Amino acid sequence: MALPPRSTKPNKPDTTQPFKTAVGAAVRAIGGKNDLEVTFSADRPMLTADKARLANLPRLPTMRDIRIARGQGDAMAMRLASHDPETHRKRAPAEPEARAAYDALEQARVEALGAVRMPGMAGNIHEMLEDRLFRQNFAEVNDKADAPLAEALGLILREKVAGISIPPSGNALVELWRAEIEQKAGTSLTTLLTRLEDQELFSRATRQLLRDLNLVPDSDLDDGESDDSEGDDENEPERGQDDEK
Repeated sequence: MALPPRSTKPNKPDTTQPFKTAVGAAVRAIGGKNDLEVTFSADRPMLTADKARLANLPRLPTMRDIRIARGQGDAMAMRLASHDPETHRKRAPAEPEARAAYDALEQARVEALGAVRMPGMAGNIHEMLEDRLFRQNFAEVNDKADAPLAEALGLILREKVAGISIPPSGNALVELWRAEIEQKAGTSLTTLLTRLEDQELFSRATRQLLRDLNLVPDSDLDDGESDDSEGDDENEPERGQDDEK
């Protein structure tokens, strides 16, 4: 039995390629890394020292798809431009929940900086956050055990600093934590808002906020409070940079 002839139709061109090229150029320019490899993939978004991987786009992307992709690119570009891994590492706490909060606040800092300096980023980052929180099923969370404090802290910081409103899928999560955060750490959170431009000062203020929230012990001594002590953080392994943090 003869096989049907193979289709001779040419593959349809990727109509999203011009947009992808433009996003890649923007990420490299803002991030100050001309040799950065920017790709789009079905795998989760990720940033390393020499590669940025963004979520792939459908063949016919909607405006929302485009803003999500731009938001991912903006967040990664600002991470490259405004984040020093060594400064971050040396004050990173060992406790997992404290470390998650510390990482989330730093990522919120760089994204907020981008939105303040380039207002067009705010809407893109908001759409990117909504997409991520929705995919993580936080839209209807009603128990603190299922609502990461780290996420709430990052969302509140973006809101207060850059006016990035809490995405719909993050509202329930934030409201579970907002009162406790403001009651225990309102003063240290306000201090964070004034240290946004200086990562060194911001990381010190973050350690105080973590103490206020009982995520690290009161006896925990930040190296910024003593010039002679680096603490145990000196031996903490450096973590990879991951935008979805």
